[in-house]
Amino acid sequence: MSTGLLTARDAYEWGPEFGFRWRNFLLQGECIQIGVDRSVTNSFDNPHLKFTGGYVEAAWPVIGEPRLYNPFLAAFDTPIPGHPLSQSRGD
Repeated sequence: MSTGLLTARDAYEWGPEFGFRWRNFLLQGECIQIGVDRSVTNSFDNPHLKFTGGYVEAAWPVIGEPRLYNPFLAAFDTPIPGHPLSQSRGD
């Protein structure tokens, strides 16, 4: 489905985000809303549009290492294995 061309006078976006880590368990999610004000375009059908979406995810890394929070990126990093597999050691 497509909205086609949207001419607008104004638009906004907002959404809360959360993340929780306990040992290796990670739970995170986000809800987002985008609003478009089309009142100046003489669109009588729906001058104010809202698009809403979100997600919730849970993870437990099988490598046994947690996903640490990186404040510089404001996100959880990829887990780094404490003992990487090595073909030379026969792992």
